[in-house]
Amino acid sequence: MNPIERAKHLVAIQRVADETGCDVAFVLNTYENELERLEGGASVRDYLLVLTARYTMEILRKSQR
Repeated sequence: MNPIERAKHLVAIQRVADETGCDVAFVLNTYENELERLEGGASVRDYLLVLTARYTMEILRKSQR
C-alpha cells in the first residue's frame, strides 16, 4: 500500500473511531481484518476504503449492543 493510500485509510479509521466512540487501536485492528478480507476477493480496488469503513462500523456497532 502506498503512503497516500495508507493516509486515507488512517483518516477513515479515525473517523470510525470518532463515530463509534471506540478506541483507535481497536478500530485499527478491526479495520485491518476487514480490509484483508475484502482485498482477497477484490477485482476492483476503487471502493475498498469505503466498504471497509462501512463494514468496520457495522461490526463495532453490533459489538456495542
